[in-house]
Amino acid sequence: MSHHFIKRPPDANHKAIVDALRKHGIDVIDLSGVSSGVADVATTFKGNVCFLEIKCGKRAVLKKTQVRFLALYPGYCGIARDETEAIALATDPVANALTDPQKDKLAEFYMKMQAKEVHLATITKLL
Repeated sequence: MSHHFIKRPPDANHKAIVDALRKHGIDVIDLSGVSSGVADVATTFKGNVCFLEIKCGKRAVLKKTQVRFLALYPGYCGIARDETEAIALATDPVANALTDPQKDKLAEFYMKMQAKEVHLATITKLL
């Protein structure tokens, strides 16, 4: 069985966020074209690796595979809606990345999730 993935364009704020991260001396690997569910970027700063899922706008959605990644990734990860959030996540993931209890809530939500995607506002309320 073959799987066909439709590559969607990155969120409108993706380039601005990546540029801002790099201007702050943060190493960025753009993963937006890798595959469904993997976070948009991986960052490294002062020895810490953090995966960021970039979202834009009030109508932003997370695919079920993205919820799964954020819930199950054992390291630092989080959602960035703007440059400030992205820089905070990358430079201080201990304080700003998803916590284990938040990841547990996401995992529970994921296990019950019927739809292929969920509005970011729903996830924000959950956390």
